[in-house]
Amino acid sequence: MRARRILTLSVACGIAAGLLLGARKYAEYETRVKVETVRESLRSEIARSIPVGSTPERVWDFLNSKGIEHTGYESAGHDMAVVMGAPAIIEGRVEIKTISLYAYSIHMVFKFDEQKRFLSYADSVEGKFL
Repeated sequence: MRARRILTLSVACGIAAGLLLGARKYAEYETRVKVETVRESLRSEIARSIPVGSTPERVWDFLNSKGIEHTGYESAGHDMAVVMGAPAIIEGRVEIKTISLYAYSIHMVFKFDEQKRFLSYADSVEGKFL
């Protein structure tokens, strides 16, 4: 009788562990899909709304209209502008709410030339364990 209880308990624990693992994997999948959907949507909107040659004000207007936190105009000599290989940049960050144990954000970089005209856009996804 005792062996039967132990076996039943072991099977129940195995099933519970399997369900938890499956739920975690599903949450991670849903999170990846959500992050990529937001990222692609932003890229499309930026391509439509901010043509090459635009001013920093146009970029700020776009970011403000979307409620996206951003920096000011960071010109040559600023560490990030140097790293990004542009005379100047504006950075933005979008926090993405998820159900996983990770917090994700999209780091946005708008590059400008010496005449303060928009050149290009780049982004990266950043994640950290909560």
